[in-house]
Amino acid sequence: MKKSPASQAIDSIIQESVSPLLKVEGFHKTARSFCRPQDDFIQVINFQSSVWNTPSSGQFTVNLNIVFPFYHQMLTNTPYPKNPGSAAPIFSRRIGLLMNERKDHWWVVTTDSDLSLIGREVAETMSTIGVPFLNEASSMDFLLTNLKMKNPPEGLAKAILLCYFDRKKEAEAIFRELETKCTMTGFKSTISKIKSNLGL
Repeated sequence: MKKSPASQAIDSIIQESVSPLLKVEGFHKTARSFCRPQDDFIQVINFQSSVWNTPSSGQFTVNLNIVFPFYHQMLTNTPYPKNPGSAAPIFSRRIGLLMNERKDHWWVVTTDSDLSLIGREVAETMSTIGVPFLNEASSMDFLLTNLKMKNPPEGLAKAILLCYFDRKKEAEAIFRELETKCTMTGFKSTISKIKSNLGL
């Protein structure tokens, strides 16, 4: 199926302005995601289009994801995919939350847009904010500090991460806290399945 003008414009921005920058940084491209291994983790930069895009007008944003193969396997009970961009991220941030305005940010593209101008802005944002953030976030210390227990899915991620690094007593304490505080039947079932996968 032929892509709409708006979709083609977004692809052009990614291909012409962003891809060369990220290639130099060691990322490889799959569809609209760029991936790079970093120690135990995979850094993923994902370009997301709005579901409300029309043929002549579109918006896109950027998700900065940290992928941890062991987490994906334990959470989903499925093999780690060939494309890291389709794996469940252990940590994710929208680019807008790291920019000056600290709110969701979408670039707008129309048939009249200056694609080179938008491309330069996106590339600069990736260079000065996106890639440095991923470098900082690709560590156990960062993840253990920033995965918050008040958010149950993040607490679950924290427990899985601790298990991987053989800190099972700390992980078990987190699971007990989640089980005590959780009121959602489906989530309790998820906790039980993950504990079983981890041998706890």
